[in-house]
Amino acid sequence: MKKPAYKLDKVKKAQWLESYKKSNANVSRASYAVGLSRKTIYDCLDFDKKFANDKKEIDEFVIDVVESRAFKMTENNPAMNIFYLCNRRPERWRNVQNVEHTGKVGVVSYSVNFLIDPQLSSGNGKAPIEIENGNGKSIEHNPVP
Repeated sequence: MKKPAYKLDKVKKAQWLESYKKSNANVSRASYAVGLSRKTIYDCLDFDKKFANDKKEIDEFVIDVVESRAFKMTENNPAMNIFYLCNRRPERWRNVQNVEHTGKVGVVSYSVNFLIDPQLSSGNGKAPIEIENGNGKSIEHNPVP
């Protein structure tokens, strides 16, 4: 791992971490507040594992705060209850349905042919319909008059 071009001293790291916490874990705002670039911070995070762990602790703290606020919002709010449960217990509460297909993958095409038979339609414009699937099988359908 390449050493960053600019090394942060302990004071600058502490300032950045405090600013990061106050900015609700926003790297750009925290960096700007202490006069550093985002790139400098990310380079130092890659190189300094203790600094990275301290940042991660703040990330977890901010997530805990947001989770607490979200939980408070669930009171008398069915949509928020669903949102909270989908995110906290996705194995039981999910808004995605998984469908598994185990058969042969292929394209099935259907064509619809209108059969014009004057005797069957008796002038009412309702003619039987022949539906053919991709396997060459036909199904006849007579619309309800």
